Parts: sequence; C-alpha cells; structure tokens
Amino acid sequence: MITDDPKILNCYTTQFISELAHKFDIQKPAEIQSLQNFLYVSATRYFEIKKETASKIPSNKIRAQIRSIQNLADKLNSKLSGLSEPAAELIWTPQRHLRIQPFVYVDPENPDDPNSKSTFGHTIIRQRTEPNIETISYLKENQIREAIEIIRNLAGYALTHRNKGGHPKAEAILIWVANAQMFWEITLGRSFTHHAYDNISKSMAYKFCWEALNSLDPTMEPKTLTTAMRSVIGLGHIEIDNEGRLRRSTRKNRPKK
Repeated sequence: MITDDPKILNCYTTQFISELAHKFDIQKPAEIQSLQNFLYVSATRYFEIKKETASKIPSNKIRAQIRSIQNLADKLNSKLSGLSEPAAELIWTPQRHLRIQPFVYVDPENPDDPNSKSTFGHTIIRQRTEPNIETISYLKENQIREAIEIIRNLAGYALTHRNKGGHPKAEAILIWVANAQMFWEITLGRSFTHHAYDNISKSMAYKFCWEALNSLDPTMEPKTLTTAMRSVIGLGHIEIDNEGRLRRSTRKNRPKK
C-alpha cells in the first residue's frame, strides 16, 4: 500500500483500477501493479502541489504590500522634510541637544548588557574607554532619516523584480502528466501523443489521462489537460527531481538517443 489517503483510495478503488486496465488493454499483472503505483503516487503529489499553490500569496498582493511600504516611507520622509522648525525641534530635541538622561536606561532583567535600549527604542552601544569613562553611541537624526530613505529604496528595488516563489498554477497537472508519460512510454512501451484538434484530443494516451484525472479532479477541463500534454510532450526528455518537481529539460541537457 503506497497511500492511506482516503481521498485517493476513494478515487482509485480496486474496481476503478481494474476497469481502467481493461479499457486500455493493460493485462500483465506487473503492468497493473505499476498502474496502481502510478495512480497513487501521482495523486499524492498532485494534491500536495495543489495545496501548496492554494496557500501561496498571489504575486499581485505581495507587490501591493511592498508598494504600500514604499509609499509610506516616501510620505514619512516628505512629512519630516516639511516640518516647521518648532515642530522639528520638539521631535528631535533628544537627538539634537544630547539630552543623555532619556538614553541612560538599564534593562533590569539584563543590567550587564552593554547594548541596551533607550526609552525611545534606540539600541545603545556602550564602550568603556577608560576605567571611569564610558562612551555611548546611538542612531542620530540624519541616520534615522537615512534609514527611512533606505527602506523606500529597498521597496523600489523589490518592485523591479518578479516574484518567482512557489509553484506555477499549472505545476500540479504538469507533474501528473509527466508521470503519466513515463508510465505510458516506459512501462507500456506506447507512444504518448495528444493529437489535439479544437482542444479535443482523441489519442489513447489522452483518453487514459482524462479517465484517471477526471476521477481525481472532476473540475479539470479537457483543454487544460490538452495544454498540459502538449507542454510535457514538447519538453522531449522528462525528468522529475527528488522533490517531485518537473525538470524542464532543454536541448542542451537532453540525453542523446
């Protein structure tokens, strides 16, 4: 037993596998066992990828979050630059006039920590230069303004790069079809084609895939399967890595026939 997932076992019952084998002239016991293994393993991976894809944050939402940070940093920088002198003086007084007292804060839980926090949230770096002399350093006004500018620039940089994380939407069916191709060609020794016409395919390989996939995922549309088969067949040599991902072979790394 390769799987104990009730959802998969309900889709691919013993009777279903037997009828599928009979319909596509899969007669040898070893081939029927390979058919069952293919269905169970491919279904497991199919549902795993579908779950991962569903949980992935859409790229447009990621970009919206980053753009919001960029806009907020830009507005804050603009507001700080536009402060009247009295308002700026009130905000930056502890920074400008070195009023050390607000910064002399010792964490009661860790009094020996040389890098404690000020009441404003600064990290205070203390260095003893002489037995009775201690210097402290913390972010100055210009450094805080610079940090806001850096955040804005980092967000702008991030927006120029495409988010490539996670599986593409069609990855689940592409992996499934790639496994089907290997079963069809290697185990059965048959040609894996789709012969699509108006997104309707009549090849035996297509009919086999449709029978198996429609039981697993009734929401699957014929044109989706046809597109996936065309894509996988177009790759030529198919490889699936150790993580179960489709390796999109190129002409350079395809093995010589």
